[in-house]
Amino acid sequence: MQFIEFLELTDNEQFDSRMAVKQQESIAAHLAEATDDERAAVMQAARSKLASLLREPDEFGYSPLKTVSAEHRALLESIASGEAFGWSPGGAT
Repeated sequence: MQFIEFLELTDNEQFDSRMAVKQQESIAAHLAEATDDERAAVMQAARSKLASLLREPDEFGYSPLKTVSAEHRALLESIASGEAFGWSPGGAT
């Protein structure tokens, strides 16, 4: 999950765009061949990451919510729903 986030959210000045596109295509190809259980696991990982980032502040008032950009949240929501990879909500094609 972290590598997908890195590739999607890092700008061209920080990362070679040709390499990023190549890696994104590789991930997409692997995920296109994923089983329903693997797809469901990827979607669950995104839901878990969202829940962690959007949780209520702890006893010291810290919440990672303040560090989450709208773009990052939209990416995780898209992966969690399966939309990012053209999957149905259950993870199946």
